[in-house]
Amino acid sequence: NEVEKRHCILVDECQFWSKEQVYQLTEVVDKLQIPVLCYGLRTDFLGELFEGSKYLLSWADKLVELKTICHCGRKANMVIRTDE
Repeated sequence: NEVEKRHCILVDECQFWSKEQVYQLTEVVDKLQIPVLCYGLRTDFLGELFEGSKYLLSWADKLVELKTICHCGRKANMVIRTDE
């Protein structure tokens, strides 16, 4: 049976990926020629890069930032951590 080629791969919550997982994703893009769109947070509530985000930002062919808006109307630069 012939394997149907994927047109695109979408990944959400990619900030939680490991370096190895991100590397494997680059192999999909480079060797299989399948575009991949990753969505996730850049930093945690302390402003520290997540591991997955660090390597995605380093190895990405193209970056598009989706801007979020703070309740005050300005660009949101940080995320908040809430403990319930």
